[in-house]
Amino acid sequence: MHRTVAQFRRLAFGLALTALGIALSGEPAFADEPTVIAVKTLPQVIDSLIVWITGIAFAVATLFGVIAGLLYLSAGGDPAQVERAKVAFKASVVGYAIVLLAPGLLTIAKSILGG
Repeated sequence: MHRTVAQFRRLAFGLALTALGIALSGEPAFADEPTVIAVKTLPQVIDSLIVWITGIAFAVATLFGVIAGLLYLSAGGDPAQVERAKVAFKASVVGYAIVLLAPGLLTIAKSILGG
């Protein structure tokens, strides 16, 4: 179904009016309410950073696995391409091993350093 410019304008205007109505129907914010800002300690920040880095490393290892699979599928029997796929797959496995072992190694390092 093709829509005209006028129909899109009416739709956009209706959506804007709906959003304005929702925004105005809420309870007003009072200035005398205190704003609470959660302050994290250094160990909490480090733990959060470890979780983020672990997630990113896991995503990169998964990307290498997908690339290895695509290289293998597109190799077409070419030994050089198959070898490239195997190397990429090995890199993926090493990445997963690092991601899985890193929290344990960090725990050991914390206990050694007294943290």
